[in-house]
Amino acid sequence: MDKLKYIAGHNGRSANKEIEQLILAHIASYESVHDPIVLTEEDYDFIRKRTNR
Repeated sequence: MDKLKYIAGHNGRSANKEIEQLILAHIASYESVHDPIVLTEEDYDFIRKRTNR
């Protein structure tokens, strides 16, 4: 975690924002190899049920 905070500081971000950027980069990398991920309303319903939102 300290190394993540170091990198985040170097990039001018909080650790949470650094994690968010890593996730977005990972999704973009996945979608560049596979097709873009398109979520349907059923997908969102499933996600809401799983996360109690």
